Amino acid sequence: MKKTHSAMIQLSMAMFFAGSTVIAGKFMVDIPIFISQTISLIFALVVIFPLAILREGKLSQFKINKKDWFLLFLQGLTGIFMFRIFILLGLRLTSAIESGIIMSTTPAILALFSFLFLKERITKRIMLGIIISVLGIMLLNTNGANSISSSWSGLLGNFFILLAVVGEVLFTIFRKKQSFDTHPLTTTAFVILFAFLLFLPIGAYHSFGFNWNIITPLKLLPMFYYGAFCSAIGYTCWFSGISKVEVHIAAGFSGIMPISSVSLSILILGEKLTWQHGIGMLLALIGVYTIANTRKVVLRVIDLDTH
Repeated sequence: MKKTHSAMIQLSMAMFFAGSTVIAGKFMVDIPIFISQTISLIFALVVIFPLAILREGKLSQFKINKKDWFLLFLQGLTGIFMFRIFILLGLRLTSAIESGIIMSTTPAILALFSFLFLKERITKRIMLGIIISVLGIMLLNTNGANSISSSWSGLLGNFFILLAVVGEVLFTIFRKKQSFDTHPLTTTAFVILFAFLLFLPIGAYHSFGFNWNIITPLKLLPMFYYGAFCSAIGYTCWFSGISKVEVHIAAGFSGIMPISSVSLSILILGEKLTWQHGIGMLLALIGVYTIANTRKVVLRVIDLDTH
């Protein structure tokens, strides 16, 4: 399979899992954030470390310099720790629809940050694709809603969602600043480990006096999905795909994230499909196609070690 095609599949899968975190998060709103995320990251570690060792060899053979260790820590801090805290706080104060509207700014913010911090050039075609994608996703997430909540709690919730978006964008920027692009499973394992260590102290503190009878097998299911799929598999796909393209190209694929959120809301939560959803999804996919197929993009030739 060509690198361009594999990157498109990997980035699409990563954003599908990222969008599904909104649905999983809705099933965890009655559990303290640091407890639910500590548990979910335990599931992630149990899945990712054996896979990394089986597919990419012993961890002791993976040499990382001090700068890259720091960048891996920053990815765990922003892409998992910061993102999850703010997305789950936001979902407690605002609706999923309004969360999606704010998350739809991800492609534009990611492309802007890649220009500011990575000095990547944005062509007219790429900019057009980003604009189409953003317009489509914003239409997709209106769902007939009047407007973003004007209450103070709603505004605070929306601000938390915006901070989660910034965390997701910084996660990608730090990834591109690494000096290596191989071993996506091992890289994912270390990023998740850093995030787990950040959640663990407060999670352990909150566990004292917590009513553990709330954690039923049904409650563990979304935590397992969040850890094993959204974290272990999702971040591995993102690391693999982002290593093959420039950041503003990956920005277009972030348009799949809210598409995933809305689709799963319809299938799992029983929300009604509207004409805004249909047209919004179409525009978002056109935007993704426009960016992904630009002929002016020079893909970096990097062999991803997936033996």
